[in-house]
Amino acid sequence: MSSKKEFLFWKEVKKKDGTITQYAVYKRGKSVIISTDSGHEHPVHPSSSSIDDEIRLVFGVEVLRTVRD
Repeated sequence: MSSKKEFLFWKEVKKKDGTITQYAVYKRGKSVIISTDSGHEHPVHPSSSSIDDEIRLVFGVEVLRTVRD
């Protein structure tokens, strides 16, 4: 049985080409998932110090701010 995906917040990021987009951050069970604008989902590694660091390292983008709805 799969866990329900719960939306947490958006991370506004600036890509290498200068475009600004938003990545969604979800919680699924005990895992935190980053979902990109292209639909790719990446689980945050448990040893990561923060979600911002994980986004910078994995996707090579600059994190601008957190957007909460």
